[in-house]
Formats: sequence, C-alpha cells, structure tokens
Amino acid sequence: MAAFPKIKFIYFIQIMLIYGMLTEILQDEMHFGRSLEGLDLVADTIGILIGYFIFKKLQRTII
Repeated sequence: MAAFPKIKFIYFIQIMLIYGMLTEILQDEMHFGRSLEGLDLVADTIGILIGYFIFKKLQRTII
C-alpha cells in the first residue's frame, strides 16, 4: 500500500493472496521440508489483513 497508495483494497487483497498462494506452491515444489498447507494460507491471509489495517491506522495518525 505504501508503494501504490491509490490501489483499491480489493486489488491489494487479491495481489497479496496470489503472492501467498505462490509461496505455498513453491514451498511444496522445492522439497526443502516445507509443504503446502491450507492453514498456512489462512495465516497469510490473517497477516495480510492485520498488516493492512495497522498501515491504515498509522497512516491516519501520521498524516
């Protein structure tokens, strides 16, 4: 959001979810002891939302 401040919330969420899914798929494909798990994707999604709302809160208090 800091790099692209005019991006809509829904696009931001979609981009971050795709990134999270790609990292999970790559973890499974690289065979480094990590695997694709649904709960990891849930954790990524929760982290995305928490990070977004903290960013927005800080943005309002600083500006």
